[in-house]
Amino acid sequence: MLSLIDAAFNGGALSMLQTGVRALGISSLAVALGGLVVGWWLVPQTSISRPLIARLQRVAGIAMLLALAFFVALWPLVAAQMAGATTLADTVPVLKVVLTGTAFGGLVRLVWGLLALALLLLLMLLTPLQRVALKELRGSIVALLGMVALLQPLMGHGATVGAGYLLPMTTHVLAASLWIGAIPALILGCVDQALDSRLLLKRFSWLGIACVVVLGLSGLVQTITLVASWQALWQTVYGQLIVVKTVMLGALLVLALINRCYWTPRALGRQRGVVITMGIEWALALCVIVIAVGLAGQPPPGIMGEMAH
Repeated sequence: MLSLIDAAFNGGALSMLQTGVRALGISSLAVALGGLVVGWWLVPQTSISRPLIARLQRVAGIAMLLALAFFVALWPLVAAQMAGATTLADTVPVLKVVLTGTAFGGLVRLVWGLLALALLLLLMLLTPLQRVALKELRGSIVALLGMVALLQPLMGHGATVGAGYLLPMTTHVLAASLWIGAIPALILGCVDQALDSRLLLKRFSWLGIACVVVLGLSGLVQTITLVASWQALWQTVYGQLIVVKTVMLGALLVLALINRCYWTPRALGRQRGVVITMGIEWALALCVIVIAVGLAGQPPPGIMGEMAH
């Protein structure tokens, strides 16, 4: 096993592994955040919907636990990269230094703490004694998960730029987490035969539109400042990844419009169509997250890139 890990270090697979682990962490975080928002504020609060809400809460708890595990696993991978380690034995001595003596380590510990606290509050919420504080706990949990999402750019090249550039980066991640993370919850809502899925989809459409607007505006600002020129957009790895990501986001938007304009009015009797469309949307969304994480590890060619150097 150790020889396989060392081979990954030497074979250049470390960067890919780091990207995969972080993408899984962000995906899990998005599922928890989007699922709780859908379950607590978009699903009609009736006796019929209680089993679905309870299911979404359990899924969110599992997703939060997975997010915490993936962000814990990210720490030694980044430590190895920061130390230029070529073997697992080279990495072990620097783990504590990276965790306690670097800005990245401080962010990682903060993310761990926020996720652990959110998970603890969710567990408290699921106990009968805490039903009195239902609304307060709900808001606190969502706020904690939102803070973790807002911190994600700082764990990439966002840590090297000025504070003025962070707003579009952080809002971009938060909007994407809400939109993408809500898809699995919507799928669960649509397959629930006891629930009128049309009402759920119509309620989500307003949140979805807001997320798309924020994604579009923040993405445009980031592209202008990160890439800076048409030449860099097509001739650098960073620019090419931006193009691929934009195309995939466009495909996601088309699927969302199909759901809103065609499947939502027919959802009560034809849940299969909207479920299939949202399943494809979720698969594309996971690819977008992987590309976005890859972008965070690439040096941007524009103004931010100059600031980073």
